[in-house]
Amino acid sequence: MAICFGRVLLIIIILKFAPECTSFQNKFYRSKSKALTAYNRTLTTLSKIGCSVECARDRSCRSASYRETTRECMLSDLPSFVIDLYGHDDLFLEVFGTTEWTLVYRGIPRIGSNPATAWLTGESVTSDPACQQLGNTSCNKHFRHSIASDWSSLNIEQVKIAFYKGSLEQNITFDGRNSTISNWFSQSRILSSTWPGVRANASFNRFKTIDGTRVFVVSPSHSTVGCHDDLHFAAVIATSGWCAYDRPSAYPQIYFATGEHAGKPETMTGMDIADGFAIFIK
Repeated sequence: MAICFGRVLLIIIILKFAPECTSFQNKFYRSKSKALTAYNRTLTTLSKIGCSVECARDRSCRSASYRETTRECMLSDLPSFVIDLYGHDDLFLEVFGTTEWTLVYRGIPRIGSNPATAWLTGESVTSDPACQQLGNTSCNKHFRHSIASDWSSLNIEQVKIAFYKGSLEQNITFDGRNSTISNWFSQSRILSSTWPGVRANASFNRFKTIDGTRVFVVSPSHSTVGCHDDLHFAAVIATSGWCAYDRPSAYPQIYFATGEHAGKPETMTGMDIADGFAIFIK
């Protein structure tokens, strides 16, 4: 009777946790057997699946390293694709990386700092994890992850830029392979977008400014008739310019189209002012 009860209990445990394990396994991929030099948290788990579960539960975790001999589970906020850069050989470790996006930049509106300069050079930025959150309004610097400085050495597959207003998100995903910190932002690299017309019609400003004013510009056209006819999917106003929408009360001002088509920031037709924008990699 005790043996039967034990078997029933084991079956119940397996059935209860099998879907969870499958779900977590689908969120992780096996990486190279290298160890990172620093971890955010170290704990003990019974298996590599348990280690992956702990990483999935930790919002800051992007990779988990498991040492079976000691049952050590080491969690890191660094994605596994940076291991070649920051890691060292360790044949006794199994490293798992999440398949989720890693936020490397958050552009914050109305703080007086040019977001393109901050992204490209790392000047006047913060790496404080608290400033990753869009809901955090106390940050007075753009957030930039330290790994952004090693862009060309990372094994980046995709890059995403996203614009936010409340629960609304508009984004463009790019092919990040063999890219630099600036040339990923190119029409030829577009993989997908919440704006259907972007891939076929948009021209990109690639972090250069138009009249020294606009950065991160995604636009199907630039009117030569007047500001009222300017069309943009997205435009970040870094400094004062010619049009009325280039002269907000504080900089930077982040405009983005809220529907499927480009909008007109001069009249705010089909446009809104974003709470912020972010750049992700994976």
